[in-house]
Amino acid sequence: MCHHNTFLIYSSIERATQEKWDIVTHWSLFTSFLIAAAFGVVGYATFTSYVQGDLMENYCWDDDLMNFARVLFSGTILLTFPIECFVTREVMSPMLLFSLYNLANLILKDSN
Repeated sequence: MCHHNTFLIYSSIERATQEKWDIVTHWSLFTSFLIAAAFGVVGYATFTSYVQGDLMENYCWDDDLMNFARVLFSGTILLTFPIECFVTREVMSPMLLFSLYNLANLILKDSN
C-alpha cells in the first residue's frame, strides 16, 4: 500500500536528502519485519503444525481478548482508507486546477 505514498512521505521530510530517505525506509521496513516475525513465531509456537495462514483464525471466537484484537485489526485496516484519499486528492488537485485554469482562459478568450 505504500508505493504511491512515497512521494508524499519524501516531501514531508525536513530538508530531505537521499541519506534521510534511506534511514526512514530502512527503519520502517525493519520495524515492520520485526512485528510480522514476532507474530509469526508466537503463532507458530502456540499452534505448531496446526497453524492456519490467518493467525487470528487459530483462536476461538469466544475468546474476548482475541475478539478485541480482531476489532483493533479491523480498525487499522479502516484507517488506511483516509491515506488513500489523501493520495488521490494530491494527484487530482493539480489536474483539476489545471483544467479549471484552461477553461477560464478559454472563456476569457471567447468573450474578447
